[in-house]
Amino acid sequence: MILIRRYIIDSLAILGIFWLLVEIFDYYFSDYSNYIKNEKTFLWAIATVLIISLIKNFPRNTFTTKISGVDSKIIVKKGNILKGQENIVFSSSNYFNTDLSIISDSSLLGQFLINNKLANVDNQISNSLVGVRKTKTTPKSGKTISYPIGSVANFMVSDINVFLLAITKIVDDGKIVKPYSEHSYVEKSFNNLWLKSRDCLDNRILAMPLIGTGIGKSYQQTFESLIIICLSYIKESKKKKINNGIKIYFKKDMYSLSEFEQIKMIIKYLAN
Repeated sequence: MILIRRYIIDSLAILGIFWLLVEIFDYYFSDYSNYIKNEKTFLWAIATVLIISLIKNFPRNTFTTKISGVDSKIIVKKGNILKGQENIVFSSSNYFNTDLSIISDSSLLGQFLINNKLANVDNQISNSLVGVRKTKTTPKSGKTISYPIGSVANFMVSDINVFLLAITKIVDDGKIVKPYSEHSYVEKSFNNLWLKSRDCLDNRILAMPLIGTGIGKSYQQTFESLIIICLSYIKESKKKKINNGIKIYFKKDMYSLSEFEQIKMIIKYLAN
């Protein structure tokens, strides 16, 4: 319904501008007025207006919103984040595990590690966390070093910078190992991510999925995650520019066309 309404409004607006130009042209070049105002020309004009409006409002898989007062933007895209070649963000735990016996090979991070077959990831992660407080633990499996929730690790793949956010705490009560997360964990990670991005990204775009909807999907919905990411990035960018922008990916079937248009309007409002 939103798309139809916008299509009608844009068509009328373009037609109005066109007719205004015709009237101005007619005033200065009255000899051509009969040609301009004849039925055939008018029908061609209507057809052109409708085509222009259709192109302008044709459903897209991507939209871009500039942040007011900052040379940065937010891009929202339907698609597979793993097919891109951008700097990228993944959610992780306070252990930053990369062993596929610990993390799911169907998760985005798991698929990324499988696709890239990296050998020195753990060394890079450890080096990126030098100076961050760490705790020696004795979990049943995986790494034994735990870092504070909100920590951000990173490693390189060719010239791509990969960031890992510790938004999930692995809880081991002696009987069962289970992940736990909440809003504050995600927000803290984002604050640290923006700070680290200024140093590592060289002003390049940073791509990310809807952080907080995987392991922690029981506490955060997809739309909520999208808004939290945008608000956090906009707020920090207006303090001091982080980079050229962020690109947020989600699955093609996650939102309908009308919902996608509503999201576009909301993010434009937030960015102003």
